[in-house]
Amino acid sequence: MSGEELMQQMRVMERISLAYQTLSPQLQRVADYLEKNQHHIWQLRNMDIAAACNVTPSTIARFANRFGYSGFSELQAALVSDFISRHAQLQAQTTTDVVTNITNEDVLQRLKTDIDSIQQIIRNDIIGFSRLKSSILHAHRVHVIGLGWLFSAGIYLENTLLDNEIDASVINGAGGFFINELQRIKKDDFLIVIGDRQDLQLFDELMKFNRSIKPQTALISSDDQLKNPLWASYSVIVPTNKQPAKYKRSMIAYIAFLNALVESLH
Repeated sequence: MSGEELMQQMRVMERISLAYQTLSPQLQRVADYLEKNQHHIWQLRNMDIAAACNVTPSTIARFANRFGYSGFSELQAALVSDFISRHAQLQAQTTTDVVTNITNEDVLQRLKTDIDSIQQIIRNDIIGFSRLKSSILHAHRVHVIGLGWLFSAGIYLENTLLDNEIDASVINGAGGFFINELQRIKKDDFLIVIGDRQDLQLFDELMKFNRSIKPQTALISSDDQLKNPLWASYSVIVPTNKQPAKYKRSMIAYIAFLNALVESLH
């Protein structure tokens, strides 16, 4: 096997580490930032990394090119793949007794249960589905915040709305940095917050003094035990298959729900 082929088989961060001393100071700052933020690499945007590293967005593209990628999005996809693969292996080593009993049939049944539940809730037209639909259709612009592990669901909803010619933007819900961004929400805009109990606890604290947007804010959550928060006008519960405590609620349910929501807008 040639040296080039061996390099291609290594994980991206391993390749970056090996080449670190050959990088310019600017590219080293980018490498350091990516290494420190691997746990939420899928949430990072080109402009966010550039600002954090005090470099231009073109430097981020140059960094990706340096390791054989056409741009940051391709590098990001490789980093996400590596991260998921590495943590799946670690989980398999520590929870072999649990995961060995999960089959493809289990996954398909879980997917079918989630979709059936969502279809039922839409047919019954309950827990605010129609209100959520109406709010989106009548909004000048839709802003989306995905909290914690649901940030990717927020990005997915933004992209799906844009694909359907509905003006939308995503707000990064990390820490308290979103507070300043809420100022750009105008009277005719609509804010959708996607999150579950653990991440909403911090969000609630940060939103205590930001209730002015309540009439135009809705929460989407799979936690049916949550009370309607003070900062939201209403909540919509995503029906999802209940899982053991060690499993997070199904992202499949969220994506299926958001797909159904966008489809209903036509």
